Amino acid sequence: GCCWLLLVVVGCCCSTSNTTIADIRLVRSLSRGLDDLTLSVDERSVISKVRQAVRFRVKCLTSLNKSGLTLEEMKSLPVVLDVLFTNDNSAFSKFPINLVKYGAINAEDEEKISESEVLGSDKKKPLGGTLLPPLTVTSSGTTTIAIQIEKIGLKDAETYILPRITISVVDETGQLVGPQQDTPTTSRLKPNYVWLENTVHLQTPLEAFKEGWAVFFEFKHYKPRKKKLSTRCFAFMETDEFNQPNVDKLALELYKKPTDFTKRRVHLFTIKPLYLHLSITFNKH
Repeated sequence: GCCWLLLVVVGCCCSTSNTTIADIRLVRSLSRGLDDLTLSVDERSVISKVRQAVRFRVKCLTSLNKSGLTLEEMKSLPVVLDVLFTNDNSAFSKFPINLVKYGAINAEDEEKISESEVLGSDKKKPLGGTLLPPLTVTSSGTTTIAIQIEKIGLKDAETYILPRITISVVDETGQLVGPQQDTPTTSRLKPNYVWLENTVHLQTPLEAFKEGWAVFFEFKHYKPRKKKLSTRCFAFMETDEFNQPNVDKLALELYKKPTDFTKRRVHLFTIKPLYLHLSITFNKH
């Protein structure tokens, strides 16, 4: 709980007039701590929304016109976190920030998972993710990137509950660049494949990608007994795979968890011919 309270305090301190690169890097680094915590469903729902708020705040601080989620809105979050781990149900009431107006898609549905939904008749109902709209282009010559995620190959594909993929852009040191995005959950579980068929609009233009940067894809699913999301495996693609005008039917190898954004500890998840299948479209503006 202290980690997340600190995260929001840092976000509040990052005013639009006095923001340093170190501030922004610290916020991004702390926001990656979610998957290391053991949380209940309700706690994860609240913290997921807090993390979204921090992403939109960072986006505001790094934009040219400094528009977006405000400092005053960020100041409403420490109170939420202060009661979150004290068994006070008020933390699970209406979230104080309307994340939808900043670009979150179905933000109120994000991580809203209850045991009855998972184990009951609604367990196949998809839950909205946090996929963002196409990147807003402010100058000509900018190339935006859209990734179409088709399916992921898994020998036990039909056993997963509320599976989804988290997409992250990272730099050469493994630090996040821009917001992470989650696909909606899917119920299309077939032999050897989980079908997603989602389009992800990266919030980083092609021209900003540097050598050593990568796009990571983490396959996650819900574990009812532990009441938490778990990462099963991950894949990534590096900048040099962006060389073609349009990359069609790309198959990425799967690697064992835990996810390593630095790419130093990478081990194959399976020797079977099972991959993450996707294609990429580049749009020059």
